[in-house]
Amino acid sequence: MRALMNLALRLSILVGLLAISACAHDATTPDGSAACPYASANDGTQSYEILCTDPIATHVRVKHILIGWKDLPTGRPLDARAQGRTYAEAQQLARDLLQQVRSGAAIEPLMAKYSEDPGSAQSGVAYEASPDASLVSEFKALSLRLKVGDSGIVKSQFGLHVIKRVP
Repeated sequence: MRALMNLALRLSILVGLLAISACAHDATTPDGSAACPYASANDGTQSYEILCTDPIATHVRVKHILIGWKDLPTGRPLDARAQGRTYAEAQQLARDLLQQVRSGAAIEPLMAKYSEDPGSAQSGVAYEASPDASLVSEFKALSLRLKVGDSGIVKSQFGLHVIKRVP
């Protein structure tokens, strides 16, 4: 009897863990639409598993690496590096940079070498992100969902942003 109770307890814990790990982006609203507006943005590069969680802060500091590509309609001149890059190449570069950042590489040298953001690439400055900050919504959405030290990728009208939250 005791063994059966232990088995039942283990099964209920496993079921509970599975329920907790279900992603918010898998849920749908009563009308059948995706509950997470970023769920449809899953192109294999963006950190939609983070984007489809609730924000954890209202004011954060982040550093980022901006990567563009030749067909990006930014409305501003493209960096020379972006002019010779396809979207697939930009995705691969962003994933590679994210892996380096997550593996402990300092983001500032990567910003200086790869980022196409004229406002922070060379200075390594952190941006202040909050719901009312003058930043594109996608950038704010990911930034406000990251824990200090965590990083991810989001796509905006300016390109792919590899973002790391800093203290």
